[in-house]
Amino acid sequence: MQLAPSTRPGFTSSSASAAAHQLCRSSSPIKRNLRANGLLVKEPYTSRIPTPVQTEEAVGYEKQQRDMTAGKPPVDQLFLAKAWNFLSGSSGAFVVPYIPLLLSQHGMSATQIGLLAALRPFLAAPSQMVASAVADKRKVHVRLLLFAAVVSCALRSSLPLADSVVLLFVLLLASEAVGAPVNVLADSTVLSNCKDAGDYGKQRVWASIGWGAASLPAGLLISQAGIASGFMVFGLASIPLVCVASQLRYNYSSATAATASAPAPAEQQQHQAALQAPAGAEVHAAGAADAQQEQEQRQLSMRQLLQQPAVLSFLWKCLLMGFGLGVMGTYEFLWLKQLGAPETLMGMALLMNVCTEVPAFQMQGAIMRRMAAPSLLNLVLAATALRLAAYAALPAAGNPWAVLPVELLHGITFGVGFSTATVYSGKLAPPQLAATFQGMWQATYAGVGAGVGGLLGGLLMERCGGQGLFMTAAAIVAAGGLAGACVEKTAEALQASKAGSLQHDKVE
Repeated sequence: MQLAPSTRPGFTSSSASAAAHQLCRSSSPIKRNLRANGLLVKEPYTSRIPTPVQTEEAVGYEKQQRDMTAGKPPVDQLFLAKAWNFLSGSSGAFVVPYIPLLLSQHGMSATQIGLLAALRPFLAAPSQMVASAVADKRKVHVRLLLFAAVVSCALRSSLPLADSVVLLFVLLLASEAVGAPVNVLADSTVLSNCKDAGDYGKQRVWASIGWGAASLPAGLLISQAGIASGFMVFGLASIPLVCVASQLRYNYSSATAATASAPAPAEQQQHQAALQAPAGAEVHAAGAADAQQEQEQRQLSMRQLLQQPAVLSFLWKCLLMGFGLGVMGTYEFLWLKQLGAPETLMGMALLMNVCTEVPAFQMQGAIMRRMAAPSLLNLVLAATALRLAAYAALPAAGNPWAVLPVELLHGITFGVGFSTATVYSGKLAPPQLAATFQGMWQATYAGVGAGVGGLLGGLLMERCGGQGLFMTAAAIVAAGGLAGACVEKTAEALQASKAGSLQHDKVE
């Protein structure tokens, strides 16, 4: 409250203030009389609740929304997502496949390369999980993305400058540890701006387009000018990549809505049980149970999430897919080199990858509408085992160029697998754990799985050669996928039986 100054002689504003406040403490009718005489007026209401501290990223997103309301042209986040993916894929094609060759040029054996390949993802896995958890808690997804992208690109570009194996070892591990959260945070940011989860593949496909567009020029450049030239191009291409990343915004409101609207497996089972219930069942009670279960799903902790059979089965499949990825990504080009393949063939192999990877990402939404995610991941594991076995059979073909048709399986083993896992993880996790669970499955996939593949692959290649390596890896993926599918079917049958008995008891 504040006092209105009086116009009467001898009655000052300070004396009116003191008198009015003294009277206000004693009686509310006196307040009304003071207001009627113009001595007491209301102050504008000011909330005593402190304004929550907002991150720069959240403020940036709110500014974007105000600009849209004011009629200013907003920055198209989906266009930026496409640009980010294109630049990321095209720049990576000059570096990622050729790191094992760079290590080999420094005199490292297959076992040493395998050890390094194993250490890289094992360092990356905790980095991914910690960064994604911090981003979820502090709402700093893009700021962490920018930091990780700048530092990791600088470290990776400097790899050819290392004059010793030890320095190369340190730079490579540091670049992997710092750069590991980049893909996780970028995928979470892109997903948050998609109106529908099926739109993710339409953005991610541009990474495949960029990879395919740069793969053949990268192979030609490296075959003519050496591996160092590819790292130089990567460093230059990282500049526009970082500029695009600085304009990305994480849409916190739609990310929550999109994730919350996705039905959890338990909710789907309860809905099916309700459809099978006889007429006259307690509909209101079932509706209340649905609402309660949805609330419980939103309040799940990571520990509770990891106790769900569907989540454990999903992570097991990610581990197997990552194992196959680690073997193929680390030793395919070394195997082709042993078979006499030139770098130009390696570039063409990358180009063949894109021929099926692009349609796989583009049609991701339609594919997931026609086939359940667990079944799709089983298909991915079968294709991975087949691809590994085909690499083992290359000597029988008598020509390393026979690898090109095998690369067409990449659309299933990576395109379908990665997009399905990305979208499915968003359906399994509650909103507050969206990026955290993204980090967990990618750490399992590209961290633990790829690390085990790299380590075991090096030992097998030293003892059994490339053919023995790929045949053994194919058997491991096939056996693991079959065992996982059997356990999954058994768990589903037990859950269905339990749900049926509970429904029967409720009706009685």
